[in-house]
Amino acid sequence: MKSKLFIATAASLAIAFGAFAKSTSSTNTVAIKQLKAEFKDAANVTWTSTASNLTEASFEWNGQKLHAFYNANGEQIAVSREVSDDKLPLKALQTIKSKYAGYKTTEAIEYNSTEEGLCYYVSLENNNKKIILQVSTEGSVAVYK
Repeated sequence: MKSKLFIATAASLAIAFGAFAKSTSSTNTVAIKQLKAEFKDAANVTWTSTASNLTEASFEWNGQKLHAFYNANGEQIAVSREVSDDKLPLKALQTIKSKYAGYKTTEAIEYNSTEEGLCYYVSLENNNKKIILQVSTEGSVAVYK
């Protein structure tokens, strides 16, 4: 699955370090150090700057595709990963099945931010209609987009 939820917020700017990609002067070096410290075995790291002035690292770690987001000071503010929809809270799955019958799940993202904590974003499609839902850990479901 592609991370469509993050494409809207990210503008491409490839960079890196050592096992990561090549570094440029616009790379947040503190963020690079943070990533290397927290995810030592990260592979295929690419760096982008988002429209909201964040630095995003997209990488593979422990067999998973992850995204880490850093502020201008290089502090990590969020980490996300792709998950299967069966990893969503049971209450949310029940709500989605009843309220969005006929929709197909195209992507599910686990998003853990320092500001809002853990939540999920789920992309649904039905013919030409696309919806993104925000799901809490308790299973409440709200339309995000």
